[in-house]
Amino acid sequence: MTVAMIAPQFIRRLPLLLLALALGAASFGCSNDQQLTVRGEAAVARGAEAVERFDFAQDVALQRDDLAASAEGVFGGHCILDQGALTQIDAEVSRPRATSGMTAFRVQSSRDGGGAVRAVIDGQVYDGTSDGGACTITALYAEFADGLAGVSVDCAVVDADGNAAQATADLHFAGCDTAND
Repeated sequence: MTVAMIAPQFIRRLPLLLLALALGAASFGCSNDQQLTVRGEAAVARGAEAVERFDFAQDVALQRDDLAASAEGVFGGHCILDQGALTQIDAEVSRPRATSGMTAFRVQSSRDGGGAVRAVIDGQVYDGTSDGGACTITALYAEFADGLAGVSVDCAVVDADGNAAQATADLHFAGCDTAND
């Protein structure tokens, strides 16, 4: 066989090769090339006047990469939608370069109606789960094909010292990654 004879055979099989590669990538999970954005609000009240919040009146781009070298004011985060696991939505918004106030807000919502929320304020970690009864975490929607998710939170959270706070959120993400089990 000469190179001239091999080239047409290869070209005829190229579409099948590309299809096989695409199907293989889909079965191992999918990283969304779309820009990750968030819209909505997350707030944590630690008393009548001490309220920390992320307020996104319109879509705000979230940087997915390591933010150690990012400029002040850049928001980071992730959003993962999982069709097979118990945790259906895992989403976080963070301000890693901030030195005070709320620097992270993470919510996980599961298929069974459970979930967890974590907020980091001035270095203190506040956690809450829907197991305790004073916490409602709702997946408003999870559109796997389009990488869209919405979550609602109304949850009592506590830090390691037992200090209580109230976390609320209504967040909407676009550009979420998907994980397929």
